[in-house]
Amino acid sequence: NVLSQIFTIEDVDETLNSLLLDGILDNDEKIQLHKIINQLISNPGINQYFKKGLEIKNEAEILLPDGKTYRPDRLVFDDDKLTIIDYKTGSQKESDINQIKKYWEILYEMGYEKINKVLIYINNENCEVVEV
Repeated sequence: NVLSQIFTIEDVDETLNSLLLDGILDNDEKIQLHKIINQLISNPGINQYFKKGLEIKNEAEILLPDGKTYRPDRLVFDDDKLTIIDYKTGSQKESDINQIKKYWEILYEMGYEKINKVLIYINNENCEVVEV
């Protein structure tokens, strides 16, 4: 939920402060989340997707002609390249890979050709980046 409100590195402090003021987080949770998010965003494989100037769509709903909807966690448009990012907790599962591949199929059918697929596993204070 917190990551859906963060578009660039510059949004982290403002987002966490807002959640604290709204009573959604307490101060300890804010400190813990700040640490996790900073670790995530400073990861060399990820920080490129949080830089200013990119077109970012968080939780963007994709409606298919048959009425089904899909909602990738993050879409990053950088020139002619699109990166699909999905956040997960727990250990890696085949269903996670199948889900992001489904997003890829849909976006490819929509005309995007250069598409990267990235799964980010967030567990406590550890983050693991898996490119599919």
